[in-house]
Amino acid sequence: MNLLRPAGSSFNSASRRPELPAGSGPKGRISGGPAMQHSSQHHTHGTTGMSPAMQACIEACGQCHDVCLTTVQHCLQHGGQHVEPAHMTIMMDCVQICETAKDFMLRGSRLHAQVCRACAEVCEACVQSCEAIDDPDGTMRACADACRRMAQAA
Repeated sequence: MNLLRPAGSSFNSASRRPELPAGSGPKGRISGGPAMQHSSQHHTHGTTGMSPAMQACIEACGQCHDVCLTTVQHCLQHGGQHVEPAHMTIMMDCVQICETAKDFMLRGSRLHAQVCRACAEVCEACVQSCEAIDDPDGTMRACADACRRMAQAA
């Protein structure tokens, strides 16, 4: 008896998640009801009806998030000044605030402007931090450029 899987469920080894029978769970949501359908559309749709400026800002948020997160790994591999606590903290702040700002815009939050202003401020700080790090391969410059584009889009 497996206590971690509900009776009647199977296990999908590709996703490492249990698969529940259709219609099980609260209001059928676990089996792909409206909540799951909305979630799967979150990153590919949802900008319909938004201004081109907001669509560009959402795109810049996503790009900045991805570049900063990749650059964090680069910094961890290089060590030294790349992993100084202040630098790593601002980079992770940037990763998080970009994802948060993107989420606020995608769901049409009335508070998105405040979050976007904070995002621009954090991105500017990340630009300064990245530009202060030795950059023989251009990775830090690419991160600073993505952060600068995000700050300008906000």
